[in-house]
Amino acid sequence: MKIRIRQYTFDLRDRYTPGHCCTAGEAQALNQQLAENIRNNIDRLVVDAVAVLPPGQLLSLEAQQALQARISEYESRYEFQTRHISRRNGPIESTVEEICRARAEQQLRAEGRDEVENEVVRLIAQFQALPEVQEEARRLVATREQLAREAADLL
Repeated sequence: MKIRIRQYTFDLRDRYTPGHCCTAGEAQALNQQLAENIRNNIDRLVVDAVAVLPPGQLLSLEAQQALQARISEYESRYEFQTRHISRRNGPIESTVEEICRARAEQQLRAEGRDEVENEVVRLIAQFQALPEVQEEARRLVATREQLAREAADLL
């Protein structure tokens, strides 16, 4: 299977095959979803690689091969995540999730790693347990509420 990121094409293997555990249609749907997820998660790599080129210049064959190696390595580690439908009880919980996602993505970038949704989800859970995250969320919500009150007063 191939995915296209900007004007570049990269190869993916079909990880899911028809057999006793899924039908041909299911295997095709899983492989398509896998390709879309990887394409969305890896897009930034290609954008960053192209950003340093002069306008109109294309990536070299070596650069494309290096990206293909990174995409293949990412694909070999990729796992689908179970979607959790979260019931947010209020602005604090919602803000805690925002803070945790930002911290997780920042930590992965600082480590020079691509944003890997599996890792982001793991780090979010880790950060949610930190008391300082809860306190930061409370401060942000209070600030937002104050700004909303001030904006309403201006109307």
